[in-house]
Amino acid sequence: MRLCYLANPQSIHTRRWLEYFVRQGHEVHLLTFYTVFSPIEGVKTHAIFPSIMDRIQRGRGWLALLFPWRIRKLVQVIEPDVFHAHYISFYGWMAALSGFHPLALTIWGGDILADQGAFRFPGNWLTPFSLKRADLITAVSQPLLAIARQYVRPATAGHVIRLGVDLNDFNSSSDAQEWRARLDLDGHPVILSPRVINPIYNIHTIVNSMPYVLEQIPNALFVFKDNTAIGQEGQAYRLQIRKMITDMKLDNAVRYVGEVPYPEMAAFYRLADVVVSVPLSDGLPVTVLEAMACGVPVILSKLPQLEELITADNALTVPAQDPQQLASAIIRLLNDQELRQKMITANLALIRAHGDFDAEMKKMGKLYEELI
Repeated sequence: MRLCYLANPQSIHTRRWLEYFVRQGHEVHLLTFYTVFSPIEGVKTHAIFPSIMDRIQRGRGWLALLFPWRIRKLVQVIEPDVFHAHYISFYGWMAALSGFHPLALTIWGGDILADQGAFRFPGNWLTPFSLKRADLITAVSQPLLAIARQYVRPATAGHVIRLGVDLNDFNSSSDAQEWRARLDLDGHPVILSPRVINPIYNIHTIVNSMPYVLEQIPNALFVFKDNTAIGQEGQAYRLQIRKMITDMKLDNAVRYVGEVPYPEMAAFYRLADVVVSVPLSDGLPVTVLEAMACGVPVILSKLPQLEELITADNALTVPAQDPQQLASAIIRLLNDQELRQKMITANLALIRAHGDFDAEMKKMGKLYEELI
């Protein structure tokens, strides 16, 4: 097959997806707005108006009206069997406006969730328009697909295809000793927050839970993923979180980690005794699936998007903004080895059945063939 994608080449999920279909022997093309990114081996990349991107960023946003025309011209030259956009917001909009078919769109989460701004202008008309133009819709969870079905044509195929976990890389055999030594974690129970410090991920609730945890488990340590490659809003929130921790005199109980190379992520999860992810809104986060595959029990916020897979056997769930309940869940997991082991066993079975990356991509390959 000849496959053409419109997606973010800096996203590890985009890269894994494209690399899989290259390995299967397909011809893979990527249209990108980025001028600087690491090449993806075997993928033919095509720049979309790189010469005007700097002018758009300087305020001439009207030049973006040329994007659909340029995308259509590129795709007509490539002549793919399928044109596939990842993430509805912007990428899906541009792909739909290009008018090319057959068109596949993949929903990741925030691009369809109203509480993450998916239907603010211009998404309030471009997102429904794009979904109606699609010939195939996939989403990372059934609840997300159900939202999309409100807008797609009745005949449009819709399927759940999860971004998944590579079980060869993410498993309980990864050695975290180097990470634990680097962060001086030995002898301490460790709570890991693997999401970047951003308002949507509700990191302040984790911080507010810390005094309650430390009162019961004084030697507990919290590890935060302090990625600085975030926008202005994220930077302000990051400084707010650091100030909260300092003002509450919790610095000695905290370790900060910057960008973690993808090959080290499995060992990074393994440094923890408990992983906490309590965002205000979410799809089906790969970070949670990866932690489960690595044999680390998780605490999650109660969200309808997670109820499709997550039960009491797989995780403890708490209200997103209740630090006391979060603290109680952390303390319970740290003190109950039997419960942690039950969750680890249940989660490994869950990932093999519903989160195996290779199995999900095989399903996607069949959907491409059916669409063609």
